[in-house]
Amino acid sequence: LLGRGRPGRPRPLERFLTEHLDCGDVEASDWVEGGPKHWSCGTEGVIAVQHCKYTVPLPKDLPSAASKILKLPEFASGTTVNRLGQKGDSLVLTQSSCAHGITFGDRFYIQHTHAFRADRSGQGVEWRQWTRFEWTKPLPWTHSFIKSMLDSRGKAETTTSAPVFAQIFLSSAA
Repeated sequence: LLGRGRPGRPRPLERFLTEHLDCGDVEASDWVEGGPKHWSCGTEGVIAVQHCKYTVPLPKDLPSAASKILKLPEFASGTTVNRLGQKGDSLVLTQSSCAHGITFGDRFYIQHTHAFRADRSGQGVEWRQWTRFEWTKPLPWTHSFIKSMLDSRGKAETTTSAPVFAQIFLSSAA
């Protein structure tokens, strides 16, 4: 996770961006122990921090009303700050991601939280994941349906992406 990856093969988080989300131009910093204070976003117990920038393809299958209002480009610039920490007996990875240059992109970010700990048998790892959209500024009331649409699409995508995320991590550890 924190290493430099195998020669010619990116680390798991970058692999997920490129292999599953079809992101391009991925630029990931090295993991910084403790990290710059402003990158920790007030998260307690931060061990290391990483910053990623990339281009991400935007969905083409939005409802027509949303497509007309949002006028999304084919790609957006994305930024993710990854924070690795410890809470109790869990190793916690928190990812805060935002898209730049899209309509209302300045009003929300997506936060994925992954918690890993030894399972009860001691033979494996229990992994839990939470995803939520954090709205930093409300949408105009006439556009409130977009919030519901993004929230439900985000949760559905997390459900379908979780097995891929897990497989990438498992294959990187092998």
